[in-house]
Amino acid sequence: MTAEPPPTCCWHDSPTSPPGNLVTAEHDYRVLQPHTVVDANGNATHLRHDELGMLVATAIAGKPGDATGDSLDADGPDGVGTATSRLAYDLFAFRRTRDDPQPQPAAVHRYARRSTPRGWHRARPSG
Repeated sequence: MTAEPPPTCCWHDSPTSPPGNLVTAEHDYRVLQPHTVVDANGNATHLRHDELGMLVATAIAGKPGDATGDSLDADGPDGVGTATSRLAYDLFAFRRTRDDPQPQPAAVHRYARRSTPRGWHRARPSG
């Protein structure tokens, strides 16, 4: 059974910024999150979400018809192909470490692939 999108939604598929930049999004109604976003320059970014709607992988695909971008095709061992980045959630870290002298908070680990698909590298924290 496939869920059909409602005729009116609670989000905009194509918002325009004040300078006139148009961003389009295609949504996955199963998790109520976007699965493809195309920026004002025509570059597509594909997003993959888990069953809870949490982001697990991104792939910057570039312009349509350009085969140089990344992909979320499930050809890798973790099912995210040559994704640009992937995220791993440790939501129960506090529960697991609550009896330790310094319990750990819930965390998100972001792994970013460098310009070659040789392997994953833990992304440096921003800021």
